[in-house]
Formats: sequence, C-alpha cells, structure tokens
Amino acid sequence: MKYTHNAVVLAEQTVAERRQRALETAEQHEQYIYENLPEVKLMKTQLAHTYQTLVRIIAHREKNAAELSEQVKQRNLETQKRIEILVEGLTGDPNYMKPKFTCEKCKDTGIIEGERCECLLELMKKYTIQELNAKCSITLHDFSQFDASFYETVDQQQKMRGWVDFLCQYCLDFPEDKRSMLMMGGTGLGKTFLSSCVAKALAERGYEAAFGSAFDFLRRIEDEQFGRTEGNTLDSLINAEMLIIDDLGAEQQKSVYEIYLYNIINSRVNLYRPTIVSTNLNPKQLEQRYHERIASRLMGSFIPIPFFGKDIRQKKMEKMLKPERSGQ
Repeated sequence: MKYTHNAVVLAEQTVAERRQRALETAEQHEQYIYENLPEVKLMKTQLAHTYQTLVRIIAHREKNAAELSEQVKQRNLETQKRIEILVEGLTGDPNYMKPKFTCEKCKDTGIIEGERCECLLELMKKYTIQELNAKCSITLHDFSQFDASFYETVDQQQKMRGWVDFLCQYCLDFPEDKRSMLMMGGTGLGKTFLSSCVAKALAERGYEAAFGSAFDFLRRIEDEQFGRTEGNTLDSLINAEMLIIDDLGAEQQKSVYEIYLYNIINSRVNLYRPTIVSTNLNPKQLEQRYHERIASRLMGSFIPIPFFGKDIRQKKMEKMLKPERSGQ
C-alpha cells in the first residue's frame, strides 16, 4: 500500500512520541525507586563498574579471561535478581524501572533491522485512511439511533431490525467475518445511515473504514491519475481494512470510472477484503448500467441486503415539522 507524505510523517511522529513517553516514565520510576530504595541505586552503580571490569578483562586478554568473565557475569545476574526482588516488593512489578514500549519488537523506534516495523506500517495505513475520510461529508451515526417505526409495515420493520442485528454482530465479529455486502433499495431508506453506523462501530473498535460516495472516490482517483491532485486514493481503497462505497450509480457514466470501479471491487474480492456497497439500483439496473464483470462481482460475491418501503427521510421531516397538539 502507498501512503501519503503526511501519513508517514504523522506515523513517525507518533512512534517517536511513544518512545519518548516510555523513556520518561521509566526515568520517573527509576527516581522513585532510588528515593525509596537507595540500596538499589548503589547496586546499579556496582553493576556499571562490573561491566567496565568485564570489558577490561576481554580487552586485555587477561589470564583465565573466560573464567573471570563468567564470574563477573554471574555476580551481575545475582545483583540484578536482588534488584528485581526489592523493586517488586515495593511496587509489585520487578520490571518497574524498565521502559514499557508500545511495541516491544522495535522498542518504539519504528525500525527493525533497517526495515519499517509492523507498528509503523499500521500507523501509516491508519493515517492515510483518516486523511482520505477527512474529505468525506457523510455524517457517522450509531446503531442505537435506528428507528424501525419509520418503515411502513410490520413485516418491513421486522426485516430491517433483523438486518440491523446482523450488522451489529458483523461489526463485533470483524475482522474474522470478512464478508462483503450490497445494500439495495430506493432513495431515503437508510442505506447510507446504516453504512455510517458500520463505519463508526468499527472505528470505535480501532479499525479504519474508508467511507465515501462512489462519485467522490472515482472523481478523486481520476484527478490523481491525470495529475490534477496528489495522492493515491485507488491504492488506499484497494488496501483499506474495510471499504464502504455509498450511492453507487449516482456517479457520472464514464468508461474510466468503470475501469477504476472494477479494479477496486475485483482486487478486494481477490484479496478477501470486506466491502460494503450501497446503491439505489436494483439487480437488473446494475446489469444495464455497468459492465457484466462489475455486476457479476457485486451480485455473486456480496451478500444482498434489500431495503424496503418509501422514503423515510420525508417521514422524518414531516414528523419534525408537524406541530405538537396542545393539551385540552
């Protein structure tokens, strides 16, 4: 995955700040121990001297160097063990004075053997997706805000509650559950609302979802491909942990858009990366609007989630504007 310059800078800054906090905390813990256990400070000083002795023995190749070195090492181990016992007795943690790094693999340096550590790569990915989502105008919502009463019939209400329960469980099972979904139905039936609920629920669990309209995503890719703006939205969308494409079918009909769209959907299916697509188009309209390869992927690799009824946004507006009856 390609990352934006700002994402790389932020990731490196975050790792550096983590390391600085860990070292500062360890130093504070050390001072606390020295104030309450001055004998520990003395033993630490002795350890430093014995390390110098060990270096001198090796450097000067003294007689019985191996035996002497082993004796020094053994004394150091015994001293370190006494220190840990004393520290644990005071704090409950034998490693209280050691830095607690967020990533023990790289010690919060972001580098292992000259390569970027996984922790740094994850941050770079996270900040790249956040930068992408910052341009999204869609408001995030919570599943608790869902109100089935706006749907017309009891059957519709029960079915929509069932889908909400399914999506809630899906978010809890993520990322083990990596199934993709195709939300279909008329305008104003809650597709964007529930998609935003998924994005928020995953974000609260620490997962980043790239969330935006098909129109915005495809236009941004086109601008980048033709050098009008900087970035690599296409790569970010292909590699995002979760991708949510809203309002598919509302974008302009361009052959280049179909190429981008197929690349995104096909790549994510092949990579087994979950995608949620919402559209006002029905299956027949999808086949008429898009190339067979795109329609086939959407209908064959995505779980269909049908939305029912009439535009509930109008009903919500009518409810808000309806004057309250005064008591008699």
